[in-house]
Amino acid sequence: MIHRINARAERRVEKELIGDLTSVPGKKGIYLRMVTAALDKPDETVRKAVWPVVPGGEATLRALVKELMATEKAWRERVRVSLRGSYTHYYRRMLTSLLGALRFKCNNTAYRPVMDAIELLARYTDVAVDQKHFAKGETVSIEGVVPKAWLEAVTGPTGRIERIPYELCVLIALREALRRREIWVEGAGRWRDLDEDLPGDYDDNRDVHYAAIGKPLDAKAFVADLRRRQREALDRLHAAMVRGTTAGCGSSRTMGSRGSACRSWRSCPSRRTWPR
Repeated sequence: MIHRINARAERRVEKELIGDLTSVPGKKGIYLRMVTAALDKPDETVRKAVWPVVPGGEATLRALVKELMATEKAWRERVRVSLRGSYTHYYRRMLTSLLGALRFKCNNTAYRPVMDAIELLARYTDVAVDQKHFAKGETVSIEGVVPKAWLEAVTGPTGRIERIPYELCVLIALREALRRREIWVEGAGRWRDLDEDLPGDYDDNRDVHYAAIGKPLDAKAFVADLRRRQREALDRLHAAMVRGTTAGCGSSRTMGSRGSACRSWRSCPSRRTWPR
């Protein structure tokens, strides 16, 4: 849930800010000159190839850096606002049912702050939603729960902890802990206790179980083989991208992160009859 609404908020804000960036006079032409110069003179240094084609030279480039950094900060702030709006007006009503239906467990003391935060939210499920802050004197876990990028939004100008942004931080921290299997759900299947994944005789017959899944007992050998296969796969992808045979797959760049992208695939028409 939290991943879905966060992704939607990022896409919404990204479209808005990209529109603002492309409407700035002159900036698009500067980027075009820089890219053209880099392609025309790939062996030259940046100072010799790029700076001469930019009006104003180094001063303009430094101004662009400052503007882009300010834009990224604004992007993060607007994502938080958009995420908060979606959560407040729709998803927040699910929190009471979620905390009432699931019992979270943890065997790692490093994640105790997240567990304390979950218990705090559970105590406040019956508190009126218009109560903006937690009660004075309430112990609220910050370290290990609230990322630095969210700290200003959570504490607010008065220094008191606001409930809505804090709830979002707790859900984000809980999602990451569940994915790492550091926190688990009692009675769950996929999100069950990690110790239940291992056979009862695992420690006594480790070599047998490793052989069954085709993995070496030596951790260094496992990592070395994994790195080798990853390197080979990346080399094949790189070669295919150079040849243009990736069927639309390649790298992508958003304002928040780098990643990969593939074009949409059309489904093949179904066969009317099975071949005999």
